[in-house]
Amino acid sequence: KGEYEYFKDNNILNVKYEDKLQLLKSYFPILESTKEIKMWNAIYIDRRIAKEFYSSKGANLKFDYQTCAVVMRYTLNVEGKTLNGKFDKVSIQFDELKGLEGDIRKILERDIEFVKHAKPVKPGKYTVVFSPVATGVFTHESFGHKSEADFMIGDETMMKEWAIGKKVGADNLSIVDTGDVLGSGFVPFDDEGTKSRKTYLIKNGILAGRLHSTTTAESLNEDLTGNARAINFEFEPIVRMTNTYIEPGDKTKEELISEVELGILV
Repeated sequence: KGEYEYFKDNNILNVKYEDKLQLLKSYFPILESTKEIKMWNAIYIDRRIAKEFYSSKGANLKFDYQTCAVVMRYTLNVEGKTLNGKFDKVSIQFDELKGLEGDIRKILERDIEFVKHAKPVKPGKYTVVFSPVATGVFTHESFGHKSEADFMIGDETMMKEWAIGKKVGADNLSIVDTGDVLGSGFVPFDDEGTKSRKTYLIKNGILAGRLHSTTTAESLNEDLTGNARAINFEFEPIVRMTNTYIEPGDKTKEELISEVELGILV
């Protein structure tokens, strides 16, 4: 039970439409003045959701969450070579979308430099170093979906293949899902009223847990994790991720790259 106003003091709906539009337009000159950009578009988007949840078990919850973003897409042409590039800034506060000129220029300069020196990759096997963004996508697709327990109900093959305690990765690999991190995956309570918690899917290379609704937790005799999600009140909640990520290791980007004689940085 309880009422939680996480964004009472910085409600995105209190920002005027004109201010949002002006913020987006303030970045147009950077895109227009970059001669290598041949096509571009820019978008401002936000959403605020206030939820109330009641259940026959006595739940009585009210809470809110929000996100806002500036999104840019562009096509570069450098010496006849092209690249589709992007700049995204997502936040929970409007003011954090201001003053991004330096960040946008840095990304554009990086992309232009990349296209200028880009060479085709020769077929073969390579060691790959992932950026944080690429790591997040890889984690989501390769481990996150397999950890959504509704896929396992009634599937004995999957249960054996994805058994808790199984060695599935390197000793320094730990993957977490949690709804407590402010941002686009912020889910303080799921759509069954369960409080979010930090769930290790993999800990030190060992399969340590999976994501649950009340139905799947009961079926597999495991603890609730706060991952029951519904599109809206018309749909039954199903098991889905919140913020899923790999915990950091003890090496810097430069140290990781220095260990690779010939590889690919994604």
